[in-house]
Amino acid sequence: MLLGLVLAIVLPGARAAQAGAADSAWHWVHRMARAERTLNFRGTFVYQHGDRLEAMRIVHQGGRNGGRERLYALTGPAREVLRDARSVTCILPDRKAVMVDKRLPRRPFERIDAADAKALDRFYDIRLDPDDRVADKMTRVISIVPRDGFRYGYRFYVDRRTGLMLKSVVNDHDGHVLEQLMFTAMEVPDRIDESELRSALPAKGYHWYGHPRAAGDEDAVPARHSPWRVTWVPAGFRLTHHNQHAVPMRTEKVEHMVYSDGLATVSIYFEPLQQAQKAFTGTSSMGAVHAVGRRLNGFQVTVVGLVPEVTVARMGAAVEYRPAAATAP
Repeated sequence: MLLGLVLAIVLPGARAAQAGAADSAWHWVHRMARAERTLNFRGTFVYQHGDRLEAMRIVHQGGRNGGRERLYALTGPAREVLRDARSVTCILPDRKAVMVDKRLPRRPFERIDAADAKALDRFYDIRLDPDDRVADKMTRVISIVPRDGFRYGYRFYVDRRTGLMLKSVVNDHDGHVLEQLMFTAMEVPDRIDESELRSALPAKGYHWYGHPRAAGDEDAVPARHSPWRVTWVPAGFRLTHHNQHAVPMRTEKVEHMVYSDGLATVSIYFEPLQQAQKAFTGTSSMGAVHAVGRRLNGFQVTVVGLVPEVTVARMGAAVEYRPAAATAP
């Protein structure tokens, strides 16, 4: 937090300057979100998480509903991710598998209004830092510092000309870098050809897993009809999605809740355990992503999110099974 925000004696002119800086930071936040929804772009980026470093290529076609995109790995095992407004398809040749999942909002600030911005200001200090250069382009730097230990901090480097994010950094409450993504090359063409959005990997002989595409199979489950309750979430988090979906080789559906504060997101999965199926218990992490699992009332409960371990641990411990709640009006 800037020193001027905690000083007891501040000149009125300085206060006005602070307010202007905050307005400018939100201007760039909204511009970044709008650019990623509407612009065409293609580029190469590197992604570092933990001790792993990967290179990826992305082709994105802007559109009213967020557009379509294709990502493919340039290092390690061949793999691709195809996204559109309805679903995400992951093609994994080394596993001979294609996994299809319903798309959920995935980018920071993908959908945010004035009320969301006001709420985020309660839990993050959002400001502009000095400009920096990424991929040979000048960027505005948005710094987002958490006001508690239940969420991470972020830095977004936004191209001054296009508004596209060229670099992002996730850090903990003490400022230590946990993961980062950085474009090494980026272009914004007027048009993206459909051929660039089609997979180059063979899919014959692969096992297909995931959601049916028929709208009738996307059974939304209102929270009041669910036996599951989460009795504690960090201040500012709210339930944003709650549904059921199919899983490979299973007749039962998995129940899925998503909690978000508008920036950080935590998912909770409730999966009926089959006989002799070993439950995941304890904690696991990959880079800045933490997960906690427990067995409860014959279900595997898994809490996972791009948040500190303490957050998923406390949310996992706060999960309760209340069968009577499933029949409540």
